[in-house]
Amino acid sequence: MKLNNGRFTVIEGGKSKKNTNKKDIDGRETMGKDPASHVASQDPASHLASQGAAPHGRVLTECYVTNTRLMGVLAMYMRFDAPSSVPENSSFDAPGSAMKKSTGDTLHMFFYFDAEEFGFDNYKSMVGDDTQEVAELRGSIMGGLGGEPQNISLREAVHILKHYVRFNRERGIPMPEGIEEYGFLLNLDGKLSEPDQYILNRKICVRLQNDYEAVNYFLMRCFGKDFEGAKLVMAPGILQEKDTAIAPGNVQNAEDEASIAGGKCAGMQLELFPDYRQGTFCKNIIDEGREPGEYICESLVEFGDCYHLTITKVCVKNRLVCGYERINNQTVSAREAAMMLSRSEFINVYMRVGEPHFNVPDGQICDINGELGLIPGRNLSKLTEGAMIHNYPDGKLFMIFKPNNNHVAKKEYRLNEDVLGLYFVSDIELVCASNSKADIWELEKDLAKSTIRAELKPTSRYEFKEPVIYEYMNSGFESFSQFVAVISGADL
Repeated sequence: MKLNNGRFTVIEGGKSKKNTNKKDIDGRETMGKDPASHVASQDPASHLASQGAAPHGRVLTECYVTNTRLMGVLAMYMRFDAPSSVPENSSFDAPGSAMKKSTGDTLHMFFYFDAEEFGFDNYKSMVGDDTQEVAELRGSIMGGLGGEPQNISLREAVHILKHYVRFNRERGIPMPEGIEEYGFLLNLDGKLSEPDQYILNRKICVRLQNDYEAVNYFLMRCFGKDFEGAKLVMAPGILQEKDTAIAPGNVQNAEDEASIAGGKCAGMQLELFPDYRQGTFCKNIIDEGREPGEYICESLVEFGDCYHLTITKVCVKNRLVCGYERINNQTVSAREAAMMLSRSEFINVYMRVGEPHFNVPDGQICDINGELGLIPGRNLSKLTEGAMIHNYPDGKLFMIFKPNNNHVAKKEYRLNEDVLGLYFVSDIELVCASNSKADIWELEKDLAKSTIRAELKPTSRYEFKEPVIYEYMNSGFESFSQFVAVISGADL
């Protein structure tokens, strides 16, 4: 059954009547592996036991970082094994590969860095070989980043860590708990030569696919006041003297660098909106300018509690930004912003029937924390293995991300297009939501192979004109049908 209802359409099942008009605002390519960074034995500092630095004489056997620097974040993983468990002539495994055999004394360290506001923002660790627990930690730190892991050397890892430790100290931001574990790394040498810094920057940044991606990343970093990140997609030698020297960035080769360095856009500034703090790059529409490589951008940016519609011109050559101008800036109301961000939301509802059962190692019903309960944890399905998970009073939210950040390479960029969809699971139903039919089909296929597929009974499908899933999760209603009845004006 398909019934148009103004705010939403009932595609199959459920009831509907005329509703309110309320509006809400909701809120890669793998680089070639460098042998010097791939083989642990080639980096003298990697054998920390010889320096008396590694906890309990452990040896670094795996180390990687995500290539998500242009998104403003990085996640890093380090694995230390007891020497007795490391084979002779050991080298790093491929990132995320199966773990080496160990004595159970393996130290797993996960770091999360934010380049805009929070610096060295999070640290988690565990000792042991529980692969499920390691996967849980990895998912909680790296699950929503959409990047690919890149092998790095110990020196490169120390360089990254020290960089964000300085970030915190300069801004008075406290360090994450656990310094008694990771503190030894701060005593190691993390200095990099300019060529080494260039190599590291290539690892932590994706290769740009087109001009649109260069423009979107550049504006995202500039509005976030992350000018260090913006320089990574810029042609070298074009900043005004008051800007700091450009870091080795995304230049493809020496010929590209020479062809851009003396360009007509020399002397550009990065800070064109000095009256505002960090902004959230909500939406961007790119139009071609008058000249080749010239783009006019209409961006919706949230600065604090206010929305601004900004018009800028960005010039690009060889997928590197070489010009940036401010054309116009005006405030818009929350209602106007909601209209600009409005998009359809597809929702499928499944009733949970029969006795709940989950495919967990001990045969018991477990939640994310390993406690007995009626709501499954990360082992719910294949897609939830890397999901961000949040607990609500009436259920659990699984936010499932796409495996890459290709949405940044589009002519029309939207902030939340890296999200594939959501599962909201209670003890009586599962609600899945997405913003496109293609993505909701992917969720359906995932649930058909989930650990609770035998107890899921499809009951209804909806197409809403704007997102409502967060409104439902915070509404306190026991079921989605009750929530729909209220927002549609139906009698309960």
